[in-house]
Amino acid sequence: KVQDGRVWMAGDQEGSDSFRYKEYPNNPKVFWNEDFMIGYTSSYRMAQILQYSWEPPSRVEGVSDDKYLYKSVIDSIKKCFEDNGFGHKDGTEFSSGNFLLGWKGRLFEFEGNLQILEHLDFASVGCGCYHAYAAMKAMDKFEVYKDSPQDFLAEALDIASDCVSGVGKTY
Repeated sequence: KVQDGRVWMAGDQEGSDSFRYKEYPNNPKVFWNEDFMIGYTSSYRMAQILQYSWEPPSRVEGVSDDKYLYKSVIDSIKKCFEDNGFGHKDGTEFSSGNFLLGWKGRLFEFEGNLQILEHLDFASVGCGCYHAYAAMKAMDKFEVYKDSPQDFLAEALDIASDCVSGVGKTY
């Protein structure tokens, strides 16, 4: 969620493969890597690479935020994934996992092919993304938890967990 020039994220602790569900409290789905807040789905391995192996590239003076993000950051993430044996090429397109990235008060969604979509209000990823998004849309419309992004996100996750077996409760 983007609010008051800040990005807020929440995640559950559950891992699932559609048959088994288990909480992994030592593998947070939201974490920081330098100035980047990352919230992920898809793969614990992808998150471990983003958290422990990826080194955000240095900024070159005079380069716009967008060029830095859409060129330098994407290229460095793709290379880090390749160097660590994560992702694959399907024809000519690279394929990895899905995650959110908060940076400088902006919220971006990185899709599996590493295209980036900027969200101006809120976003969700994972097996409960549609339910969480619908909950956030309704709460936003009726100004529920308007002054508490933490409660707003916790409620959206709790609603998604009531509807989708692969979503755990908020942490």
